[in-house]
Amino acid sequence: MSATVFSSVEIRIGGSRADMGKVGDLVLVRRLDTKHSLAVCGFVESELRFTMKGELTVSPGDVIELYMDGMRFADHYVDDIRRNGDTVRIRAHDLMRGLSARWPTEISAPVRSQQFIGGLAQIYGFTGAAGVPLMDLYPSDVNKRTGRQILMAVSEYGCGVWYCSNGNALCFTAFGQSSGEHSMTDGTLYAHSVKGPITAVTAENTASREVYTAGSASPQQTLRLSGPAFTQARTTELASALVGVTVRSFYAEGMTVYVPTEGLSAFVQDGVRYIAYRTELRFGSRVWAKAYTEDICDDGTDLVPASGLVQGMTEGRLYGTVSADGDGFGIVEEPGEDVRGASRHGFSAVVDDVTMFDGAVLDGTMPDRIEKVSDTVRRIVYGGSSYLLSYQESGGTKTDITLVKEV
Repeated sequence: MSATVFSSVEIRIGGSRADMGKVGDLVLVRRLDTKHSLAVCGFVESELRFTMKGELTVSPGDVIELYMDGMRFADHYVDDIRRNGDTVRIRAHDLMRGLSARWPTEISAPVRSQQFIGGLAQIYGFTGAAGVPLMDLYPSDVNKRTGRQILMAVSEYGCGVWYCSNGNALCFTAFGQSSGEHSMTDGTLYAHSVKGPITAVTAENTASREVYTAGSASPQQTLRLSGPAFTQARTTELASALVGVTVRSFYAEGMTVYVPTEGLSAFVQDGVRYIAYRTELRFGSRVWAKAYTEDICDDGTDLVPASGLVQGMTEGRLYGTVSADGDGFGIVEEPGEDVRGASRHGFSAVVDDVTMFDGAVLDGTMPDRIEKVSDTVRRIVYGGSSYLLSYQESGGTKTDITLVKEV
């Protein structure tokens, strides 16, 4: 690895300034984690990764501060450290990762979301909350739930996504909006499919199974939503608010970025806004971005792309990419240190409507942690609980699969 000297970028680890001459492969990735193919609910999570040469004292949980021309990004917290000779590879995530912890108290009566989420933000380490959709939260929405589950219900009702701002606040962005815009003065953009302009909304109340509609349109102009709090009045309200919203899938790279990004970034070319569901910033002689939004389902179903389901999945400390062949979808581990090479893993079972992917739970939300207990046992920390996935394997086929919640 050849080190790069950054003239306008600074990293501080645990409050101490890093020698940027020893820093390399500095990348900041923000991606949308949602159970839909559109940003109608869910979270924008941020991951910072880089390498450093020489001795470095760093521990899990240490805060990483990143500055660009004196402007600060959101704080990231170390959760993966790998050493290879004199090189240390570090991964860190923003405060959104900590929302998987269970909410510590219970309520006995409905509360207004704005006040409740303000308190939730402080408990989980945010500096505050902004843009909170207004709704009532009931004991069933809060009690014995994780912060992530509570916020998911609010994001479904509000029709938008949560993210951690560069000021470390918990913020909400409504569907069709972005957290910042960047004019494309360079780079290349390829426009793909379009959904919209939205003229109708269909919403399913997942508690009562009632379906509400407002407006009239073709599937390409209809936004499909679901959540436990939808009513006809809310569906009509959203249909009115979202009239004319258009979502464009695209791929772009090589754009110079001059200010820190946060949340969902929009890249503007010839007056057209392209909102990125994944943005990668790479720091070198300049800061440049790669950004894209995957193709949108054109049949109105707004299903989750298979690649989105497994994106970011880990097995222990093994990272991989999706493949598809005659055996179906699978994950191929990326070659590298501490990785077995081209080993392939695939779907293995469906238990209680939860798809198991070689030890990973895929219902639209990634597990918090997957531990290898033995060759045929995985411990999965998910939704605030711990599970043991066990199976027998012979000739590459898994049998006798069981999923048991640990007490």
